[in-house]
Amino acid sequence: MFEATEEFLQGGAGNLFVRAWRPAAAPRAVVAICHGFNAHSGMYAWCGGQFAKKGIATCALVWIETRLSG
Repeated sequence: MFEATEEFLQGGAGNLFVRAWRPAAAPRAVVAICHGFNAHSGMYAWCGGQFAKKGIATCALVWIETRLSG
């Protein structure tokens, strides 16, 4: 099983949390997972590991709202 890396990317409109599964060698493709409501990137661990085994990098993105509304 491939271990995921986790990082926060900061931007002007908010932050992204990225969980990624990367193959050992240079990837031959990249898959971006943008999950829906009531889901989280950890739910895709098996899928990300399987893609990485096949040489495909997989990134699951989570939008983290930092602005206050209202």
